[in-house]
Amino acid sequence: MTADRHDPLSAKRFVLVVEPDVLVRVVVAEYLREAGLMVVEAIDAVEALAVHRSDFAIDVTLVNVAGIGDTPSFELAHRIRAETPRAHVLLVSTVESLAREVQHLCSSARAGSASSPVSSSHVSSSHIRSSHGAALLEQRLRRLLKR
Repeated sequence: MTADRHDPLSAKRFVLVVEPDVLVRVVVAEYLREAGLMVVEAIDAVEALAVHRSDFAIDVTLVNVAGIGDTPSFELAHRIRAETPRAHVLLVSTVESLAREVQHLCSSARAGSASSPVSSSHVSSSHIRSSHGAALLEQRLRRLLKR
């Protein structure tokens, strides 16, 4: 991977993936890692908050809005922002939209890698490669990571 000082996605970035479903979480995390991003995983709000309180400098947290345990996703997002104002939180409503978020987060960081994400019964490589809404999402991620 060649780093481009002007591309916020080309630098090493820490992403926290908060997802209770291990199959979804593993596929998403692996795809992000293949793109050169540093990934930390959490299954619920307790783990996510512990990561944010640790020495990790999380740039973006991806949270499954449908459910992550006993704490509502919106409450988790509010708590993360209150405790770590520099962190960005992306709430994702479906597996497909999570896959789109991941695909666009990685698109600039991949630098031509030929490897493809691992498929599972919940997230397929075709979901990861989905390009629906690509331009809007990529703009949003670039703005978030530029700050």
